Amino acid sequence: MKRCAIYARYSSDLQRETSIDDQARLCRQYAERQGWEITATFEDRAVSGSSVETRPGYQMLMKAALSTPSPFEVILVEDLSRLTREIRESDTLYRRLRLRGIDLVGVADGVDTSRRGASIHIALKGMMNAVFGGPGRKNTPRSCRPNRTREKCRRTDVRLSHGPSSY
Repeated sequence: MKRCAIYARYSSDLQRETSIDDQARLCRQYAERQGWEITATFEDRAVSGSSVETRPGYQMLMKAALSTPSPFEVILVEDLSRLTREIRESDTLYRRLRLRGIDLVGVADGVDTSRRGASIHIALKGMMNAVFGGPGRKNTPRSCRPNRTREKCRRTDVRLSHGPSSY
């Protein structure tokens, strides 16, 4: 049975406290389906993903991951952006974990470093998180995802400009 750790983070005091619970629940459900044991949960509340130095939960996660022996073989996150929005940190994290034999799984975004081509997936997700994350981004609030009804949440749309719509 694989042992795993969960990491959850939300970035703003304008977001709901339940965001952490929602992320952890998705990760727990995934671990249960895989038959994995959850050995630890780490979190950072109302802290930006743009810097890993200012996040105590992230620092404790990395300390545990790099300890000998590590208490887990897998780190579960809802999305890679919960760990970092820095391109360099995404790559560094992937390489450090790989050297220790620890896999990284993004439950919602499909990142799984045990799969072939994981380094490309990590690089692309790292770039996307850096470009589309941070202040001013438009995204569906996590609290609205389960029902997405106009009566229960304010709708926000993400529109990416791809040039003329004739192609």
